[in-house]
Amino acid sequence: LVLIKFGKERAMSLIEDAKNKIQELTGKRMGKKTFVHGYSASGVFAQRFAFIHPELVSRCCIGGAAGDIPVPIESIGYPIGISDYENLFGKKFDANAHRNIKFAYYVAENEAKEDGTYDINGNLVKFDRFGNKIDKNQISAPMHDMSYRLRTVPREVGRKQREVFGQDLDERWKNSIEFLRKNGYDISGVICKGTNHANIFNSNYNPYFSQLVQRLISFYNL
Repeated sequence: LVLIKFGKERAMSLIEDAKNKIQELTGKRMGKKTFVHGYSASGVFAQRFAFIHPELVSRCCIGGAAGDIPVPIESIGYPIGISDYENLFGKKFDANAHRNIKFAYYVAENEAKEDGTYDINGNLVKFDRFGNKIDKNQISAPMHDMSYRLRTVPREVGRKQREVFGQDLDERWKNSIEFLRKNGYDISGVICKGTNHANIFNSNYNPYFSQLVQRLISFYNL
């Protein structure tokens, strides 16, 4: 909810400062809308910024945040759906502005295989001083599946999201992207084979590294 605290005026101020600095350094004048890109936690920020302020964004590129893609449906609350959107932000969701954003997602193939610090009930996994689980019955959720992380997605919102779009992270991100496509969104999703979350930008561990960089550059230069 950090973006609520900042508000639109603060967001606009930050964007204008960045545009002015870019113009100062490059001599290029920026357009009214902006390109937003983020990876992992900053990817979560990027997609939520576009969700709250779609009128400010032309393109949004998100990496490593596949488990909690916002989808503007009334049956799920923020930060996934829009059932409580107006109460939180004091305005109606601008469906047309959000649909006009061009989205691109990319994710590592092995993200769902990495155990996280939250379990499938949204509770922190407790470890002893040797790194072993204290409760052997706790089932770890994938490390980068934000739908289980209560600091990121409220428990009921995450549960409802998994119920609608799929329990498995990989299944859910594909279903979310397909849902958005069917509703008129220009959105693409790329899976980087043979790598994990931490090494997606490491050419020694990501065989897809060169292709990923070229796709990101192409998307930026559209």
